[in-house]
Amino acid sequence: MRQRAGIARICFVLAAVLCYYFGVRSCFSMEKTGAAVIYLSASYPSRTAAEDILEDCQAGEDSVDVCFYWDGGLQSVKNENYGRSSKVLVAGLTGDASLYNWRGGALAQEDRTGCIIDRETALELFGSDNCTGSTVTLGENDYEIRRIVPWSQRIMLIHPTDKEVMYTRVFVRPRKGETLQNAGSRFLMSYGLSGSLVDDGWLAALAGAALLLFPAGLAAAFFKAVGDRRKAAGEHTREYWLWLGISVLAAGALLFFIYKNFSISSDWLPDKWSNFGFWPEKIAKERENLGLYLMLPKTVPQTEQIRKAAESLFCGIFALVFYIRGLLVQSRFKKEGKNEKSMVET
Repeated sequence: MRQRAGIARICFVLAAVLCYYFGVRSCFSMEKTGAAVIYLSASYPSRTAAEDILEDCQAGEDSVDVCFYWDGGLQSVKNENYGRSSKVLVAGLTGDASLYNWRGGALAQEDRTGCIIDRETALELFGSDNCTGSTVTLGENDYEIRRIVPWSQRIMLIHPTDKEVMYTRVFVRPRKGETLQNAGSRFLMSYGLSGSLVDDGWLAALAGAALLLFPAGLAAAFFKAVGDRRKAAGEHTREYWLWLGISVLAAGALLFFIYKNFSISSDWLPDKWSNFGFWPEKIAKERENLGLYLMLPKTVPQTEQIRKAAESLFCGIFALVFYIRGLLVQSRFKKEGKNEKSMVET
């Protein structure tokens, strides 16, 4: 019985550690450009208008990095040499493509003949993902592959050549010390545009919160074990003071770790503590932001963020569930052991 219980507990703990590892890996692979994502409405700038805005943004010492996004929909991209084709989502970018995703930096602003494609499309067109520098055909234009991205969705990033394309989204990099909300509002007001800023920072926060569950469970189990040892030692004994010191030191180390690694965003702090209406307004605003985020179409990097956040969330929850299950197995074994001992003594 003891051996079976020990094996079961080890299996549950290993499952918890494995789940936690995959959750941490997904969380740390989440990528943020640090840009304000604005969904335009009412009026959409053409490529010519977008280039004029970009030129104005880059003028002067206080320049601002901007990238316009055009959704080209599903199109057929071909490898004329092999006679292969693949359906991909075509996304047109004008400006600093690294604001869309850091891998977009391989596509320079003046590069009109380069493209970026995903790994699955590369395998379908060339039979290998080692095809950087090869040529693909989209419509009547040929593009040279600058980079292969590991995304799970079919995509092709280009700089549009058609001057009549209409951009529906904008990515704006905030200035130093500027919030995403302020950067988005300033950009829209400066160029007479209208739109909605959608922030996905809550995804990383949700994933991080889920990954805190397992360490919190470990900490709770540790403090409970130390407390039991302290009670068993009896008051005012040397062992009692030893376990009390360990618990105080552990609590101090935990509080120091939280202080150094976690902080409340300034967006969640009112300018004046007497502003009692701040919190209801902030919560209502975040609820509206969440609704917009769920409703509006997503870019491929945003979809990747959602997938990785979901993986981190479920792995964090299951890690805690497996760990608790292991503790319950141990607790049940101890209880059965005590019952057997009492029966033998009787």
